[in-house]
Amino acid sequence: MTKKYKSGIRRWIRLNHLKLKRINDTPKNIARGVALGVFLGIFPTFGLGLLLALLFSWLFKMNKPAAVIGSFIMNPYTSLFFWAASYVLGAMLLGMSWDQAWGAFKSLNGSVFREGSILRMDETLKSTLELLAKGVLLPYLLGNFILSVVGAALSYYLTLETVVAYRHSRQKHLEKIRLGHQ
Repeated sequence: MTKKYKSGIRRWIRLNHLKLKRINDTPKNIARGVALGVFLGIFPTFGLGLLLALLFSWLFKMNKPAAVIGSFIMNPYTSLFFWAASYVLGAMLLGMSWDQAWGAFKSLNGSVFREGSILRMDETLKSTLELLAKGVLLPYLLGNFILSVVGAALSYYLTLETVVAYRHSRQKHLEKIRLGHQ
């Protein structure tokens, strides 16, 4: 990874962190939106995660910008990690050892999981059938569902705590300023 690339990622994370803290909504609603976005970002939605995050946040009256930000957890830089973690976790839960699961994932990596490619719907269906035929789909979906739920729960509590702490700190700062001007 180049230095410029790393600083760009850090800047993007800081920017979205600030955006989340400053959204004008209740902390719980912001946290719900992020959790929904994270769940849909990790779960295989075949490229529809962002649209589904907007739809469900609107239907369930969650914060839409927070849901969009949360859905960006899955991106070209993180997707291979989530694919590997999902498959290996699911395979281990279905009885494979770590070595077997990791070895199976590595053998699939070049043929089934196409890093950085955007698949058309016909390619997605073909890839899904290929995964099913290779016995990969069930472990992947099991592991992915667990990662999606855990990621959503963690993001909910982290976002809630962050927004509440930020608002508390901001309120104290404003009180200090107000007292200083009296």
